[in-house]
Amino acid sequence: MIIPVARRFRRHNGYWPHLFRPRSFNEKVTWRMLFDRRRIYGRVSGKFEARAFVTERVGNDDLLVPLVGMISDPAEVHLMDFPEKFILKINDGSGLRHIHCKGDHLDRDALAAIIRGWLGSQYAKYHREWAYTQVRHAVIAEAFVGSDSGQPPIGLKINCFDGRAEFLHYNEFSVAPAYHDNYDRDWNYQPYWCQGGQPRGPMPKPAVLDEAIRLAELISAGFDHLRVDFHVVGERLYLAELTTLHTSGIAEYGGFERDLEFGSYWKLPKGVGPISALFGGQPDIVPR
Repeated sequence: MIIPVARRFRRHNGYWPHLFRPRSFNEKVTWRMLFDRRRIYGRVSGKFEARAFVTERVGNDDLLVPLVGMISDPAEVHLMDFPEKFILKINDGSGLRHIHCKGDHLDRDALAAIIRGWLGSQYAKYHREWAYTQVRHAVIAEAFVGSDSGQPPIGLKINCFDGRAEFLHYNEFSVAPAYHDNYDRDWNYQPYWCQGGQPRGPMPKPAVLDEAIRLAELISAGFDHLRVDFHVVGERLYLAELTTLHTSGIAEYGGFERDLEFGSYWKLPKGVGPISALFGGQPDIVPR
């Protein structure tokens, strides 16, 4: 398992990873993929499971997008009461989604076929991301909070380390091409490219930024690293997901030095690593 992951890392990042003494941010994400087996990931890695965790942390469910249902069998789509706009997403993976917009014909057979394909895949095994094996293998259906034309809302992804936000990703998909820009916690523009779209340049600070950072730090308290993702709809924030393996350790930051800088924010926990992963002796560190 280590060799294929290391080869993929080198192919994307241009250097071999230090897996046993990781320094850069990408190396530490890869270290977590290979060696971190804490059970807490079963509460945050799935889109469905994260809803309960965030509600507990925040003290209410105001951040949650209305839930339509969970689908473990494609035949269930014929029995569900779908709203005019909804989105389907794989619970235990990333990148698989289907948006149904207001006015579109609801072809339940087509939806069942999509879901059958998703449930027939094994994202966790293919991408070697153990955390996804700890959550339900299912499809989550939620109300769609984007535009009637199917454009997703603005995305705000906040990377937190021990409960402190350090760098952010701002995604805007309502224009073509989609934009993906990067900022520090004080909304200073960071001119580097990262997966997810082309950079546009400095934008006005979102009205919800301070509240988003406050909530992200509250939700991520006690995690050595956790990315908290929000949908931004006007001045309203919704939870998108929680991410423990940011871009699977192959993000591009415009150079190795920046990768090292981001890695310096991340202090790896004691008692977790290759030996404890091999013998199952890892502490189940429960964040505060």
